Amino acid sequence: MPPEILTGIMQSAQTISDLLDAYRQTVPDMAPHFAMLKNALAQTLAKLVQSGAGATSPTATGPAFPAAFDRGISGAGTQ
Repeated sequence: MPPEILTGIMQSAQTISDLLDAYRQTVPDMAPHFAMLKNALAQTLAKLVQSGAGATSPTATGPAFPAAFDRGISGAGTQ
């Protein structure tokens, strides 16, 4: 998974977490359920971060390695 996607997921998850906190304050009788959802979200994100964005290989599509730029090689898809 590209790091940009992982970053977007993490930012979206923070928004979801903030919403769950707001819901918990708005509907106190459902607070334990919203807390459970927030914990499940945190556990899922921890697994996602643990698996990480993965290493980029020299043959991966996308931008070229910085070392490739030093050698005058253009990015992927350009010639």
